[in-house]
Amino acid sequence: MGIFASVRTREQSGESCMKLTRILSALGATLFLAACAVSPQEVAIEPSSGEEFPSADRSGMVVNLSVNDRRSSTDLGTLGGTYDESAKLTASNDIAADLRALLTTKLENAGYTVSSSNADFTMRVNLNTLRYERETGTVSSEVRVVSELDLRLEDARGYLERSYRSAQNQTRVTRPTADNNREFLEEVLNSSVDRLIRDERVHTFLRR
Repeated sequence: MGIFASVRTREQSGESCMKLTRILSALGATLFLAACAVSPQEVAIEPSSGEEFPSADRSGMVVNLSVNDRRSSTDLGTLGGTYDESAKLTASNDIAADLRALLTTKLENAGYTVSSSNADFTMRVNLNTLRYERETGTVSSEVRVVSELDLRLEDARGYLERSYRSAQNQTRVTRPTADNNREFLEEVLNSSVDRLIRDERVHTFLRR
């Protein structure tokens, strides 16, 4: 009896070890996936520019300004990780509305009145693209941001259409924080805004 009891004890001990190994393996896999998962980020993108429109040639010039968000998705992109589709990067503010507020200020600083009534010019700006792309390598990750604005400027004599596309890449060893991503997105968007405001062809059209 003692021999048989000893055998059963060794068998039970082996089964317990196997169960423990399976539990630890499952736990390790869970922890690994959790470590690879990326939390979504929400950032406030605030357009800004150090550029200025030239002063209006005469007082009382009125611009009917509209800014529209024409992006196919309001998501800015994904952050990578195991659950890529759930790790969204989104904006917490209305980027088109904030861009309109900025352009309104710039036009008013130049002496224009922004109004939809009795306008001398119609300025329509479309936010076509503001996209964040992240590709992860073995050591570092490549982050790319693309911004594109379209402009249509009209008066009684004709129109002008222009496009302003900006793109920039960054290589990062550590995972970007929400502030890192916000600053990068703003930098590229503001590059497009700067180009619009300082565009000589726009200046010439407004002065003719």
